[in-house]
Amino acid sequence: MAEHRRTVGDTYPIKAIITKNKAPVDITGATGEFNFKKGSGSKQTITGEITDGVGGAIQFTPTAEQVTEDGSYKFNIKITQGSTVTTYLKGDLILEDDL
Repeated sequence: MAEHRRTVGDTYPIKAIITKNKAPVDITGATGEFNFKKGSGSKQTITGEITDGVGGAIQFTPTAEQVTEDGSYKFNIKITQGSTVTTYLKGDLILEDDL
């Protein structure tokens, strides 16, 4: 379980390295999604951009509209390779109020 904190309104990329048994997973040609949701609210999805397929690096850039409400969200990162979907990371996304 991971935790990611950021300030409401920040749209810099959320970066991740996809690993299995502590080794990078080759995600060349795959697609990725960062899904997050607050309580019983609607799921938000950010499509990933692979920055180093062999090294398992991917980033997700939220829109300003996706990060407007502070609070605690649950998230997961799903990678689709061909017809196989695998959830590699789950955790908490904390959006903190911008003072």
